Amino acid sequence: MATKEELENALINAYKAKYGEDAVVRLTYYGTTEPNGIYHHWILWYKEQDGTIRANHDIYAVSFDGVDFQWFNKDPTVLETAITTPPETFDTKIRNRLKAKVQSGEFKYFEITSINSDIEKIFARIVKSDNTKVDAICSLDGDNLVIEEI
Repeated sequence: MATKEELENALINAYKAKYGEDAVVRLTYYGTTEPNGIYHHWILWYKEQDGTIRANHDIYAVSFDGVDFQWFNKDPTVLETAITTPPETFDTKIRNRLKAKVQSGEFKYFEITSINSDIEKIFARIVKSDNTKVDAICSLDGDNLVIEEI
């Protein structure tokens, strides 16, 4: 448990650590909420790295004695991190390169019918721009698409 001031300091420090020293615009304590006055409410206005000001109004703590406080529902000092895009998988890379061949007009159509992740190869049916239909095993050699017609 912590005092109200310790929770407020932890909150301010978390936002400063993520968004910078001048990130916190204002922290306002709104007192207790009904029904029984044990829930305490704050709103924190902060500035993101791009200068946009936002407000976190979902900050609550609970105190049964008015001295010891604990975050309620979730800890607002644990800030969400940006979602990163996972690295491209081999089948996505091959699919994108086949798609580029369709967009460039080299192929009219392709359909991936099987993916073998163990050996990083796919089986595809391809319709070339001259309407020739071929089955192919596709793989990557570095960043280059390798198409082996079968």
